[in-house]
Amino acid sequence: NFAGLNFEIAKQSAIIRAKHNLRTPDALLIAQAGFYGADIFITNDKNLKKASTHNLQVLLLDEFA
Repeated sequence: NFAGLNFEIAKQSAIIRAKHNLRTPDALLIAQAGFYGADIFITNDKNLKKASTHNLQVLLLDEFA
């Protein structure tokens, strides 16, 4: 078990990676956030914005300015 990584997170990250054309580490972070019940994922990476869902909103730090 890699710091909270399990089969469900791995499966979801593969789906997110394929659907949004994200790099594997980014997809894993998004999948873990969703799995553990996060409502918001804050990042500086504009590319991750496309991974927002109805359960997990991806926000950019610039949106807080």
